[in-house]
Amino acid sequence: MLFEGQEWNEAEIEDRTMFNMGIMSIMAFDPDQSPRLIGTGFVIQANGSSAIAITAAHNFDGVRKVLQPHERHHPTTPREFLGELKLLEIDQTRVRAVCFDGSRVDVSLISWAVWDKRADIAVFAVAHQNNDANFFKGSFLLSDSAPVIGDEVALIGFADMETSEGLHDGSRPQEFTVKRRFVLRCGRVTDVHPRGHILCKGPCIETSIPVFPGMSGGPAARLGREGAILPFGVISSDFSADREDKNLKNTPGSSIVALLGATFGYAADGTKLAVVKLIASEILSEGQIRWGR
Repeated sequence: MLFEGQEWNEAEIEDRTMFNMGIMSIMAFDPDQSPRLIGTGFVIQANGSSAIAITAAHNFDGVRKVLQPHERHHPTTPREFLGELKLLEIDQTRVRAVCFDGSRVDVSLISWAVWDKRADIAVFAVAHQNNDANFFKGSFLLSDSAPVIGDEVALIGFADMETSEGLHDGSRPQEFTVKRRFVLRCGRVTDVHPRGHILCKGPCIETSIPVFPGMSGGPAARLGREGAILPFGVISSDFSADREDKNLKNTPGSSIVALLGATFGYAADGTKLAVVKLIASEILSEGQIRWGR
């Protein structure tokens, strides 16, 4: 809720809440096996030992940079000069998601991912590393309507992400510590960009909410009945510097949210389906991602 004079507001939320059952951090290990936190993701279908989640597509570019830190071409090189591009292989030993179920933590496997770099939206699958059939229980219900200028919205993600590791010689499981700050900020929609804006080339909105690195990929949502979080989009970017006034509530931010454009239908067995249409730029084909409700 916003009060007079505020451009945005921030909720104080305990670290171990229901949100931790549906929010995760994407992690990759560099060639020295050091962990690097990349961004945020959120569960849209929980299946016990596995889940389907959404994040920002550029987080997988971040994964690629960690896995392949010494690419031979400059990142701005046009695609036509790069020859045959290789797909990002999901190495399950080096690409993981840090997931929570209350006080329980799992460094879950990422088994597959498909992403639309143009719209900055990605869908991926995670699985509990020990196949715990009772781990993934919390998920977010998507919204099929986009906000308009002046609507109040909330952005959720992890900021101030850090990792520190102990010694690892290969003789026992690797140990490391993850630090991150859970952030839920609300503000208003300040502009709508149906043809894209800056690096987000798909439909997106702009908000008054300043966000931090690491929050990319988190859900952008309206608050529903009884406090339900109903995501309509994905946190994409905030090009303002990571400056001190990002904590001043009377100073507007300028964050970009990629719109999911979710639609709903029903399968033959009556299961409600949410559909997000992606142009899967990494595999050069058009497809639809469907999951049941």
